Amino acid sequence: RKERYFLAQSRDVRFQDCFSEEAVGDGMKHQRLAPLLRANSELADVVRTKLTTVMQLALLEPVDGRGVDAEGSILVANTHLFFHPGASHIRMMQAQALLEEIGAARQEWCGDEGGGKDAAKVTVLVCGDLNSEPDTGAVELLANGRVSSQHYEWTEYAGFSWGAQQTEEEGEED
Repeated sequence: RKERYFLAQSRDVRFQDCFSEEAVGDGMKHQRLAPLLRANSELADVVRTKLTTVMQLALLEPVDGRGVDAEGSILVANTHLFFHPGASHIRMMQAQALLEEIGAARQEWCGDEGGGKDAAKVTVLVCGDLNSEPDTGAVELLANGRVSSQHYEWTEYAGFSWGAQQTEEEGEED
């Protein structure tokens, strides 16, 4: 509502950019994803060249100034994760990138770089189409900040292939 909040900051982020070689390099924001991408060149190719999904981040500040100490501030993250039912591992990677982008924006916009507010006091609201069921790794990661290395989706969906997806879709049209 415009009478309560104003848009203080915003940015759009393409998931492809989060998975680029530069973004996953040592010391970079998305370096945690590097081992997955190094271990599977097809996966790296898919997330770097074929994904078209994005996230939008927006910092809303209270009009009445209650956001001075960040307690009234809201960081909204909106996204639409990859749709294919056989690619839950890609959604987990996107959820990780989303969390990393939220953390970076929170620090940039509200921490020392953004006026010295207490970034930890900023409320974060994640919304959008996650294309995920409650027991999936993406939801577990967003809810708990981590997902077990033994989560069933790492092995069950590891065989996802972009070419197989295209073949299945083409076969359905016949």
